Amino acid sequence: MDIKTKVHKRDWKYLKAPQDNQFKVLSYNVLADSLTQIKSTKKICQHRDIRFPLLRAEIDKAEADIICLQECDHYDDFYKPMLENLGYQVNQVVKK
Repeated sequence: MDIKTKVHKRDWKYLKAPQDNQFKVLSYNVLADSLTQIKSTKKICQHRDIRFPLLRAEIDKAEADIICLQECDHYDDFYKPMLENLGYQVNQVVKK
């Protein structure tokens, strides 16, 4: 599927900190594939070939210093290489 990777406008929360101690954190639930078939899930979110380019664009635009992603069921084949390509050091912590 060919789609445009339009990033939605976000209302960010900013905390006051000394200029030299600032960093940006992005926390995102990326929706595991196993949950995409739930009736309340929007159609656009149900297909990886649509969802993944949108997620990449969103993460890239955020320019965060620290990224926390939840429900990354395609860690090795998508999230890890994508984040490394964007210049991030990557570490996965699996919930037990």
